[in-house]
Amino acid sequence: MTDPTGRATELEQRNVERGGRPFSCVVASSSDGAVLAESPSLLAQTNDPTVHAEVVAIREACQRLGSPRLEGYEISRSRSPGRSSPPSRGG
Repeated sequence: MTDPTGRATELEQRNVERGGRPFSCVVASSSDGAVLAESPSLLAQTNDPTVHAEVVAIREACQRLGSPRLEGYEISRSRSPGRSSPPSRGG
């Protein structure tokens, strides 16, 4: 059985080592922990504000299932987005 939160933490650490932001997400089966999809935040690598870890992992999971519903799956994050990163300066 895979530990989804542990896997998310591993992804986060690898992403930070590669210059990425410290966020990641894993979508795994509620029954056995099998990973369906996973992603780190890709914001730093792409300068695209829509590629948050949760969005990318959920999109991939839904595509693999052929459904927008993730019944029977859990979403685990390495950490909650918030004040752990500096606030954006918008104009």
